[in-house]
Amino acid sequence: MKKKLVTILTLCALSLCACKFTAPELVKEPDTSVSEVSVSEDIIESVEPDIPLEVDGDEPDNIPLSEAEMKYFTEFIQKDYNYGFLLSTYSDVRNADLSEVFYAGDTSYRATNEDFERYLELSGYDELGTGLAVISKERMNEILLKATGYKYDEFFYYPYSVYGPTYDYTTEKLYIPRGDTNYFEFEVIEGYHSNGTVVLYVVPTPDFDYLGEAGYYVTPREVVLDRVGKEYYFLSCRELIDQGIIPEWCYSLYVPRFGEVNIMTYAPTQGNYDVTFKMIHDGEIVETLQTQIGYTNTIDKTFVSVEDMEFGDFNTDGWTDFIAVIKYLEENNEYSYEYKVYAGGEQGFFAYYPMYADYALEKVPNFDASEAMSCLYEEYGSSATWKMKYMEALSEIPEDEYPGHTFIMLDDNDLPELVCIGSYEAAGNIVLTSYNDNISRIHLNRLYFTYIYRSGLLNNCEGHMGYYFDDVYELKDGVFWLIGEGTYEDDMNSEPDEDGYYPVIYNWNGFEMSKEQYYESLENIYNSSYANDGYTYGETLSREEVLGILEGIWAPLF
Repeated sequence: MKKKLVTILTLCALSLCACKFTAPELVKEPDTSVSEVSVSEDIIESVEPDIPLEVDGDEPDNIPLSEAEMKYFTEFIQKDYNYGFLLSTYSDVRNADLSEVFYAGDTSYRATNEDFERYLELSGYDELGTGLAVISKERMNEILLKATGYKYDEFFYYPYSVYGPTYDYTTEKLYIPRGDTNYFEFEVIEGYHSNGTVVLYVVPTPDFDYLGEAGYYVTPREVVLDRVGKEYYFLSCRELIDQGIIPEWCYSLYVPRFGEVNIMTYAPTQGNYDVTFKMIHDGEIVETLQTQIGYTNTIDKTFVSVEDMEFGDFNTDGWTDFIAVIKYLEENNEYSYEYKVYAGGEQGFFAYYPMYADYALEKVPNFDASEAMSCLYEEYGSSATWKMKYMEALSEIPEDEYPGHTFIMLDDNDLPELVCIGSYEAAGNIVLTSYNDNISRIHLNRLYFTYIYRSGLLNNCEGHMGYYFDDVYELKDGVFWLIGEGTYEDDMNSEPDEDGYYPVIYNWNGFEMSKEQYYESLENIYNSSYANDGYTYGETLSREEVLGILEGIWAPLF
């Protein structure tokens, strides 16, 4: 299989002393509103220098940090709350993830029974199976002002929790369900002064461990601090995604949700850490492909190299999969090899499957990734007839009228529906579906529709010139059934109101009714709160790209 190497535009030399950094163009004057909030002594004490900095006053440009300064800034970023500003990426600190910064809540405060009861009242849960962190808005202001010069209300993204509402506007306290700590210990190994800022090159400490034996490569950070008097404010934090890569094993491919991404391969930074794969989209890491704890055996072996890699769709679910062959050095100084198998999913992410790797090892002991992909296809792949039928159907649909395409998961048979998007309103959209190796279709009226993921429900909801409609279909066993038909239109036989609007006539399944009854009837069969747009303008696939996907040419795709 032909493989495409990702072009890395900004590879830094492996020697750290050769790395050059560019400080983001972010200039911020000291916040004159600091005096509005009192800053507690423990916050001040937590960031006071333990040693005097060797460069005082206005720092010259590009002066490397001394050993003493690197030690000081290592202690600075490891301080309570400061480390949280390293756990997200941002060019403006006001975009920092405050959920990470305040994950530990107020470390000087222990949640009381009243706090737990208040959280349950706010969230609506009957019980909380984790610990609870609590921090007041006043305390958050203290911390943020000391670390950034901004107050809580000036940040763009407030802390949140997947467990439910956490902010109490009555007492202005944040309640954060939490388990163990998210503390990652980083250190500064290089840096320099630049235009009144300090640029730090930050990596995990040598004893850094994550998920025990399933350690992976943690991307270095470039952190920029602004010196204002004796204070240091966080300005930006970015991941240096081109550091530590193995260039010959980086690829470009298409995945759902994100579109074109790069799969980057990183060498481990510690002896018993494993090779790491990361998915990059628009210059940001959107996924670190993790192995499953208990299935990675790097505790007694050392990574040597990636020997082979192959992309395909071995389980024929329509999404990208890939297999890598990894070489290790055992403790007895002998080499061993291992398959790593990742299956793509409809949401654009990859899952690690040791069961597939074990099967590939049993059937293909010579560690050939292409042969292993074919073997897995024969064992686990369902019939690929639907792909060929889709290609045949596409050959009958004029490309000039339907140049855009996308895949959606409408029903629950694990095969995607293919949407062909018209180039003009009257062309409408064509939705193809596969069931028992048969392809059926529906031709939608005009260009807009929504659907509810894996429910089989689709609403062709469009209109123009004062006439609008909701045609609700249910896809069941490969057949589209019209289960609800509604229209609403301007009553041109009546007089318009004082604003020039005509009364609207609502009909559902042929019966005239009020607006409220109309939408109640619609919601009874189609819960619009779960609806997704059928596609997004500007993010569709060309005919060539769709054919490449259906032919199994997943990587490289472009």
